[in-house]
Amino acid sequence: MRLSELLGGNQAQISHIESGRWGVSAERVRRLAAFYSATDAKLIDALCGMAEERAKGWWEEYRGVLPAGFLNIAELEHHARFLRAYQTLTVPGIFQTSDYARTIFAGRIPALPAKELNARIEHRMKRRVIFLNAQPHRSLKPSSTRQLCMCCTEGAARPGTSYGSCWKCPSGPL
Repeated sequence: MRLSELLGGNQAQISHIESGRWGVSAERVRRLAAFYSATDAKLIDALCGMAEERAKGWWEEYRGVLPAGFLNIAELEHHARFLRAYQTLTVPGIFQTSDYARTIFAGRIPALPAKELNARIEHRMKRRVIFLNAQPHRSLKPSSTRQLCMCCTEGAARPGTSYGSCWKCPSGPL
C-alpha cells in the first residue's frame, strides 16, 4: 500500500505534508502509527496532541513571511521539555535581545528587506517567551518544568565584539 492511499491523498499532498507545508490530523497520525507498527502509546498520543494544536501556534502568523525553518524551530521549542544548544559564534536565539538579533540579521549578505528583517527580529523575540514563561506548556506534565541548557563561547557574548556589545541575558548572568 502506498502512503498516499493510506492517507487518502495524492503524491503532491504527501509531499506538502512531508515538507511541513501542510499539517497532519490526529487521525492520520494514528493511521501512520498503525501502518508502521508503532507501539509507544505515549509517543503516539503526544504526536496526536501536537497535530491537533499545530495550527494554533503563534508561529503560524509568520507562515509565508519567514522560511519554514524558523517556524519549525519555534514549534519544536514550544513542545520541548528540554532544550540544549551550543553556540560557538552567537548567543542562543532564545537569549538574544532585539538589538543582538538585529545585529546578526542585518549582517546577512545579501541584505534582507526591512520587512523581513523586522519579521525575523519579532519572531526571535516571541521565541523567548518559552524561556521567560514560568508555566510549562500544557503538553508537559503539570509537575514538570522546562529545562534549558545553553552554552556559548566567550566571543559570542564579550562586550566590545560586534555582537557582544548588545547582549544581555534576561535573567542576569549565565
